[in-house]
Amino acid sequence: MQQYKDNYSDYYNATDKGYPFGKAVDCSSPESIDGTPIKASLVNDVIGMMQAIFLGGMGSSALPTGTPEKVGASDVWNAIQKKITDVNTAEAHTRAEAVTQLENQLSEEISARQKGQSELHTALAGHTGNKNNPHAVTKEQVGLGKVPNVPTNDQTPTYSDAVSFATLSSGEKLSIAFAKIKLAITNLINHIGDKSNPHGVTKKQVGLENCNNTADKDKKVATARTWEAVRNFEGQFVDGSSNVVFFGKSDTAGNMQAKTVFVAGTFSLVMGARINVQFQNGNTVDNPTLTVNNTGTHAIRIKNTNMPGGTGCFDASGIYEFIFDGTYWVCVSSDIVAKSLGETSSYIKYANGLLIQWGKQSGTYVYHAYPISFVSFGIPVIQNYGDTDNSSETIILRMFDRSGFAYDAHKDRAVTFIAIGI
Repeated sequence: MQQYKDNYSDYYNATDKGYPFGKAVDCSSPESIDGTPIKASLVNDVIGMMQAIFLGGMGSSALPTGTPEKVGASDVWNAIQKKITDVNTAEAHTRAEAVTQLENQLSEEISARQKGQSELHTALAGHTGNKNNPHAVTKEQVGLGKVPNVPTNDQTPTYSDAVSFATLSSGEKLSIAFAKIKLAITNLINHIGDKSNPHGVTKKQVGLENCNNTADKDKKVATARTWEAVRNFEGQFVDGSSNVVFFGKSDTAGNMQAKTVFVAGTFSLVMGARINVQFQNGNTVDNPTLTVNNTGTHAIRIKNTNMPGGTGCFDASGIYEFIFDGTYWVCVSSDIVAKSLGETSSYIKYANGLLIQWGKQSGTYVYHAYPISFVSFGIPVIQNYGDTDNSSETIILRMFDRSGFAYDAHKDRAVTFIAIGI
């Protein structure tokens, strides 16, 4: 490209900043020569520029179309467009290669990180699965610094004797709880063995309020004779001419709730009627009823009207005395409400609410259910079952409630238990 200020020093404009190397100027008139002359060098400057643009865009082997440049048909403009496209294509290819390279690098980085994470997980799993105390934790660090390193059965709890009855309280010390339990069990055992009427039961409470305290041989009995009028004597219509029989045998199956019996004579169901019944098959169901000589079905109660009969309340071939109180047949000759005697578990429930259960259980750290649950409370006592190989073996009662207990025993010993409560 020419520099007009050098080639045409007398005919150029140096003041236009848009042309730093000089600008052509017009002649003052058509015939004047004071303007920038058109010479081959100036035309070549334009032609050379156009050819450089064409070859730079279309390539060194390309040829012009041979037509003059115009809008819509410009070889120079097409060359510029092609150059832009080639540059964009090359740049896109370069970027694609860069993206592929970056993706490969990312894939390698991800693989390396995944491998590292897998190795970390493997190491962490190995550490967390190590049950050999890899951190050398001490018993002081886990809050057991004061616990002796001896088996449970070798521990010897100590406690003082309680002086008064008190309920167990959650969170109290074992020494206090054991003292309360010892006092309660000791007094309960002594109470059960007390045969001197500790509850002050009266003859009225046992149905003998009309009897005096004389031996049978000292009682005065009138000479038998026929009465002028027939009387109802405890459910039997009698006139004094014959013996009164209040006995009958019931052959109802033990698992049948509705018991029936027939007694000799003319029986009338009145309040105070008294009979003796032999249940040949016993009773193995709860809430049995009794019908005497088809006079109506009535529920059986034991000792009092609040205690319905239960499983085992009557033994097979057992004889029991009943009094009709107007609503129930009340058994007055036995105070056993329910009973079950088994090889490994047994219980007896009495009319006064006392419940005694006993049996054999095995399995430490296991909850053992009683044959039946206590209503209010029950206290168990346990001991080793069978021979032991250590005279100092200890059994620890871990917990108990109304329905059962759990214990620890040396070598998983079986135990026998007795539980007493209400």
